[in-house]
Amino acid sequence: MKTLLKPLAIAAMSIATLAPAKAFVGPDSYPVNVPFFQAAIFFMFGKEGKDVTYEQENLNDGGPHVERKAGAPRITERALVRDNWILTGKGAVSGVWEVVMFEGKPCILYASLLSPQSAFNTINFMTGDGNGGRRLEFNKLPSPRAFISRGNWYWAALPHETWCSFRQVVEDGKIKLLSGSSTCRTDIGFEANEQMFRRINALDYIRTNYCQGQPEPAPQPRMPY
Repeated sequence: MKTLLKPLAIAAMSIATLAPAKAFVGPDSYPVNVPFFQAAIFFMFGKEGKDVTYEQENLNDGGPHVERKAGAPRITERALVRDNWILTGKGAVSGVWEVVMFEGKPCILYASLLSPQSAFNTINFMTGDGNGGRRLEFNKLPSPRAFISRGNWYWAALPHETWCSFRQVVEDGKIKLLSGSSTCRTDIGFEANEQMFRRINALDYIRTNYCQGQPEPAPQPRMPY
């Protein structure tokens, strides 16, 4: 499984001293008292404000696009996320994701790409994610204190089936999972900039208020001087 821009980080890794990711922009860098769904979307996509439309009605009507299997759990939250950075083998395109949560699964976010259809059966060349569906389990995510600094990037290993993706196809007018296309990340990386630090802080907010995630890492040993 490919990871987020790992090839570009190798040179920095060879000269960088590994250290815990401590230098985040502070506890007030992400809004407090927001619902889990809002904070989770921001962590997953880096999108907020006018880029996200939260739907309040007809959440379980099946929708005009994504296939809903009979007997599937009720949708409890749904939003449309506008994304101008969907990476394919031909560069970046703009599109829209449908993001949902299901009853009985309070710490899992599901996303399906609604448009453009030209991106459905492609791979994000930076992360290795399939451009189609995504599933992110917040109860499996590591602590922000587990991220390691490597040059200008922060990295953390992911437990199996934490952040998974698949490609999609359109059949009979419905968006469907492409069988056999599911893959899962083995790690996660963020470039060191303010927006990415806010996403890390959103994860901390989620851990404190909603989904605990992985235990905190062991403290670094103190030097004798």
